[in-house]
Amino acid sequence: MRRWRGLGLALALLGWAAACAAQEGPPVVRSEKLKNGLRVLLAPDTLAPSVDVAVWYRAGTRYEPSGMSGITHLMERWMFRGSPHYKAGEHRRILQAEGGVASTFTTSDASCFFDTVPADALDLALKLEADRMGSLKLTAEEFERQRKIAREERGQLARSGAMGVGLRLLYATAFPGHPYGWPIAGLEGDLDHLTLAACEAYQRAQYTPDNAVLVLSGRFDDTQAMALVRRHFGSVPPPTSPAKKPPALAPQVGEQRAVQPIEGQIPVLLVGWRGPGGADPSAAALDVLAQLMAGGARSKLGRELIVGSPPRCLAVEGDFDARRDGSLLYVAALVSPDADSADVERALLGGSEKIASTPPEDPELDAAKRGAELRLMLDEQTSRGRGQSLGFAEAVYGDRRAAAGRLQRLRELTPADVMRAASEILRPERRSVVWLLPGGMPAGAGAKGGAR
Repeated sequence: MRRWRGLGLALALLGWAAACAAQEGPPVVRSEKLKNGLRVLLAPDTLAPSVDVAVWYRAGTRYEPSGMSGITHLMERWMFRGSPHYKAGEHRRILQAEGGVASTFTTSDASCFFDTVPADALDLALKLEADRMGSLKLTAEEFERQRKIAREERGQLARSGAMGVGLRLLYATAFPGHPYGWPIAGLEGDLDHLTLAACEAYQRAQYTPDNAVLVLSGRFDDTQAMALVRRHFGSVPPPTSPAKKPPALAPQVGEQRAVQPIEGQIPVLLVGWRGPGGADPSAAALDVLAQLMAGGARSKLGRELIVGSPPRCLAVEGDFDARRDGSLLYVAALVSPDADSADVERALLGGSEKIASTPPEDPELDAAKRGAELRLMLDEQTSRGRGQSLGFAEAVYGDRRAAAGRLQRLRELTPADVMRAASEILRPERRSVVWLLPGGMPAGAGAKGGAR
């Protein structure tokens, strides 16, 4: 089954390459700025069947004041609740009637509201997004309604699976006292302290033209599209309050640890290492390093912890999460109930230290690079994927060119680059260790020993 899936991906890449050849190079990106401060990126593609309209706001946990975590997620929901010109939910219904989709997501560094529509619905999508930016009205009744829903969502999140619980605890441990350690849904109790006035102030500061990036990607004429942008967004007033500056991220100076009891019988071990921000030149190497370390059973730590009779772990996975001011390379292991947790932790940490001092073999490095390259290239095939790549680079890093450089840096990676990145990040003073233990186990102890 995997072989056929791989063949399908290869054929998709051939189609992508042929399309690029027919277009004689990648689409050119045009950058404009309106008088109210709105940054506009236009990436026309004559081969695309649709157009993606995305508005990125520099609003996320990184910008949330202390004691107000979760306010961005609350605003994200609120901004679909209509305006004086459109009823609640009408934005999405109107675009669906045109054959399009409308949705949103929030990260720690930005919030994105996007509409993917047929080319002839571009004017409509721009009109609706401009209305969302310039006409949203907050009311006390809607504030209480959205806060109630947000509380329910946070309660559901708290009851999610062990891996979700573990990752939230890992981030809180790795980024203590910083918004990167807060969940998108907010910390317990903070929602109760939010007020309508606080939401209004946050809206005035963060959801404004000069704090946003509008990205158009897909099938459109850039001159005509820019005229539509000026018509709909040019009248949105400039901000009346300055955008909030995020707090600085303090360096980590020593290992951090946390233990939490969970229901069930499977202990979970998570280890994360703090790294530089996503714009750092080492980001591509760290992304590949995460796959080499714990990209499944055939990875270095996978072979160390899963292979054997009986296996010490049931599964081992890893990832690299790059954010504006910092990053986290982490490994998560589902520990066999009968395994010695202290032995599992020693093996994971020892294996990581070995990886930091042993260059990857060419075949495994090539395989990891091909996988990362494939994901990037497939993302670029769609209007939505390309628009997201450009918008994230501009809104989060302040440079749309950061998106174009990722693929080139990945292709140029050498074993020495990976070794250099590994030796910098896989250090004891950069790591955080989190254990989730079944309720019957004493804190810091596995089935047969302590996690020291």
